[in-house]
This record gives sequence, structure tokens and C-alpha cells, in this order.
Amino acid sequence: MKDVIEVGLITKPHGIKGDLKVKDLSFGNFSFKNASEVLVDATWFRILNASKLGSDYLLSLEGVSLDLANKLKNKSIFARRNEVNDNGGYFCADLINKPLKTESGETLGIIDDIQNFGASDVFYVKGEKPFLFANIGGIILSATDNEVVADSEKLKEVISYED
Repeated sequence: MKDVIEVGLITKPHGIKGDLKVKDLSFGNFSFKNASEVLVDATWFRILNASKLGSDYLLSLEGVSLDLANKLKNKSIFARRNEVNDNGGYFCADLINKPLKTESGETLGIIDDIQNFGASDVFYVKGEKPFLFANIGGIILSATDNEVVADSEKLKEVISYED
């Protein structure tokens, strides 16, 4: 699965034709208009139409009826990496197992998992003192192949340590 990457989550059907409302999981670094097809629940679907709907997308996929759209609710959507337009950005999948550091270079731990709970992505960080945080308000400053850098002041506002 290295040639595909998770780019969205189907939140619900939209309308009566089988269109899908999709939450963008790519930090805005992917446009469904760049992909010819997407992978959902082990099946490739050709994209007929893709448009922005607020911060989400509205997708029309070939062969998806209202009945199938209901069955695809809460399923992840994947796209081929070679069709991804990352605009120099990053994807959740690419941040897993990377060290999380402050802007001063202090290593806070390793990003163990990232879960999306609708309002924001929640980062789980393992290390000497495991913690989690909701990525809201520009906490992540940058990401490279080697590390993820967080704003230490903004992080202090939302950090939650595990007991």
C-alpha cells in the first residue's frame, strides 16, 4: 500500500444520487480533482465529480448509488501517491513514527498515531512521558522526512498527558 495514501474519510451520503461528503485528511495538501479514481473499502472508483463543500469535499463516484453510499459511511478514501499534489505539505500517514520536536530542537517523543475526531486530528506521542494533543490553531509548524516541529507555546495550551 506504499503507492496509495489515505486522503479522506467518508462522513455521510449527500443527497439522493449517492454523492459522498468527505472529510479531508490531508491538511489541505490534496485535491480530489487531481485524482482520476480513489480506493474505498478495497474497490477502486472512478471520480465523476469533485467539489469543495466548506472544508470538506463532495464526491460523485462511478457506480455508487445511495444504498452503497450509506454502506461506505465512515470508510477511508485512498488515492495514488503519484496523483497527490502535496504543495510541499504533509499527510498524517507520513508523520507516524517521526520525532516531534519543539522549534528550539527539544525532542518531545515519537508520533505513534494520529486519529481524526471531526473537529481536529489528535496526535498520540510516545516517549518518556506519553501525551496527546489536538492539532488546532497551527501547532504543527513544519514536517520533513526526519522530524515534525511543533510550536511549544501553542502545544502547552492543548497537551494532555497520559497517566
